Amino acid sequence: MKVLEFKLTGDTAFFKIPEVNTYRYLTYSSIHKISLLGILGSIAGLKGYGLNQDNKYPEFYERLMEVKCSISIEDPKNIKKKYQSFNNSAGYASYEKGNNLIVTEQWLEKPCWTIRLLVDSIPEDLPIVDNLINKKTIYIPYLGKNDHFANIYGVKLVEMEEVQELSGRIEMDGLYLTELFTVFSKRSLQKIYKFSENLPIKLDEQFNQYIKADFSQTNGVLQLKEDRSIPEGALFTKDNMYFYFV
Repeated sequence: MKVLEFKLTGDTAFFKIPEVNTYRYLTYSSIHKISLLGILGSIAGLKGYGLNQDNKYPEFYERLMEVKCSISIEDPKNIKKKYQSFNNSAGYASYEKGNNLIVTEQWLEKPCWTIRLLVDSIPEDLPIVDNLINKKTIYIPYLGKNDHFANIYGVKLVEMEEVQELSGRIEMDGLYLTELFTVFSKRSLQKIYKFSENLPIKLDEQFNQYIKADFSQTNGVLQLKEDRSIPEGALFTKDNMYFYFV
């Protein structure tokens, strides 16, 4: 199976957690599937939020929701964040005197991910693969907001093999559905880490709100739980390393 692989980085990023909107705005610790589809949509020239008056979903999501992607955080045990305050002086931004609202956002600092896309899951009529390989884009890709420019490099095609059944323990590179696996320590490691977060995975049809799932990433080894099975088209392997696609 052909997989398109590339690095995604930026100086800063902001993937807003919508449930928190008082005093300061918080960010998810990693890019998630919806934001990644937004970047792919900008590369292909698809419309975003606010421009989907005749559709249930934004155009980028309508066209790309079936794209299978794997997200690997560069250093999940050392995710750096900072708070940034700035003025929003638009007249509708605040009822305070002077119509000036001080906004505080939590930003990721120097984030870096390895992104992998199943080529067969990308609509053939969209120039996503060609544009990534040839360093082209229709719109400027951002990491959450247009304050945060995305840098994409190291694009390449690799071959992976789909895994439908598992026996024994495996090493996983990237995020995976937490509920499927048990984590074990590895003899060669003195310490293991496990990063976990409840991340968006789909959009609700009625209000386009996030539907979330618990994801984890670890340097330990994983074993599939006895009462769980691998979803079709979700697990792939290359050189004894495994990758989970959502």
